[in-house]
Amino acid sequence: MGHIIFLASISTGIEPRSFKVAMKDEGWREAMHTEIQALEANETWNMVALPEGKQALGSRWIYKEEYNSDGSVEWLKARLVVFGNHQVGDIDYSETFASVAKMVTVRAFLAVAAVKNWEFIRWIKSLYGLKQAPRCWFSKLVSALKWYGFHQSYYDYSLFTLTNDAIQINVLIYVDDLIISGNDSAALVAFKHYLGTCFHMKNLGVLKYFLDIEVARSHKDIFLCQRKYALDIIFEGGLLGAKPASFPLEQNHHIAQSTSPFLVDVKRYRRLIRRLIYLSFTRPDLSFSVHIYLSLCIHLAKITGVSRSSPMRLHCDSQSALHLAHNPVFHERTKHIEVDCHFLRDALVDGTISMSHVSISDQLVDIFTKVLGKRQFEFLLSKLGISNLHAPT
Repeated sequence: MGHIIFLASISTGIEPRSFKVAMKDEGWREAMHTEIQALEANETWNMVALPEGKQALGSRWIYKEEYNSDGSVEWLKARLVVFGNHQVGDIDYSETFASVAKMVTVRAFLAVAAVKNWEFIRWIKSLYGLKQAPRCWFSKLVSALKWYGFHQSYYDYSLFTLTNDAIQINVLIYVDDLIISGNDSAALVAFKHYLGTCFHMKNLGVLKYFLDIEVARSHKDIFLCQRKYALDIIFEGGLLGAKPASFPLEQNHHIAQSTSPFLVDVKRYRRLIRRLIYLSFTRPDLSFSVHIYLSLCIHLAKITGVSRSSPMRLHCDSQSALHLAHNPVFHERTKHIEVDCHFLRDALVDGTISMSHVSISDQLVDIFTKVLGKRQFEFLLSKLGISNLHAPT
């Protein structure tokens, strides 16, 4: 029940969007005071005269709530961020870079922790908006990690791994956020101490909220959910009072052509599209119709795994495609795919993959490409390992 209480609690949190609103709350005033003290302690700025003909960059406050595992607010985070978007390239800065982990790496990172029952924690380092700040931070962090013995992944440069006898520690970097996971508590404590001596960082404890993804862990499973993120999208669109649907789209429904004029300002539309696409991180079933909200989550179970001793199995609902894959003799009309078919044939012969027929009603990929009826949609949804934590038990 703990993870359900957590998800329900954070859905009620409202973060201020402006300095004026934040100043009305004593908690946010204290958070801003703490941030100013930290900036001064780290000698983040010096008071100097503005050069002639130059204009100072502005700044704004960003407010975020951090949560305990029971959903209560652990602390209020206020960050003063410089308007780096006002900097001029090749004048105010030259090279820029921000370490952004691939989302598939994030999911794999958490899946490994779930399968191996590793503990994981989150650390954060403040960045202040300048274009060159993330690049400088990442460069220093990489040097510190490599000195400690970590190796940088060639598949995702934001992933670092350390293996020392039976000890293994993984670190994933997303700009100024770090997720640390490992199989040895004492080794993790030592590594956290090392980071603390290298950088002014804050240990946020057990990972609960990361990149607008709620992470809830029971004694045997990990649940990833974006309920609060989805509610924010609906709130921003003014649709909190809308009636939810039990499945994305009605079959045979044809969207009418719009006769309204083009949008004058497309920024809000583009922001909505980006946010809906990101929602599919925990809701892959909504890839085909991401505009419908359902409060489900993706479930990472310990039993997740792939056997290296057996071939990868491909299921296909097309008998013709199966015959082509197994038959080295090609029809005249299939010459344009001959190279791909030879590649597939070789994989079949050496046992890398095996192919078998699957009924059209059991074809899982249809949930990503077609409008399905309620019964078929819910059946395939269960096959994806997606569950509704808020459904009555």
